[in-house]
Amino acid sequence: MKSYKKQINIFLYISLVIVISSFTVLFIDFRKQVKWQSEILKINTDLIQADSLSNNLLQIESDKRGFQLTSDVNYLKNFLK
Repeated sequence: MKSYKKQINIFLYISLVIVISSFTVLFIDFRKQVKWQSEILKINTDLIQADSLSNNLLQIESDKRGFQLTSDVNYLKNFLK
């Protein structure tokens, strides 16, 4: 009877170690995933800002060409901003 109790205790301790190690690995992976998601969101906002800047520069260039062709001052509104 003592032998069975000892075997059961050993089994329970081994099971506990396995469960704790599994949760540790999952927790570390979860932290990595959260870190990567925050970096992806930061990169995404940077790309959106770069796209906006690119669009603004293209619009200004287009307005400068329009002013050169027509000499209309209305085309320089975005350029002066």
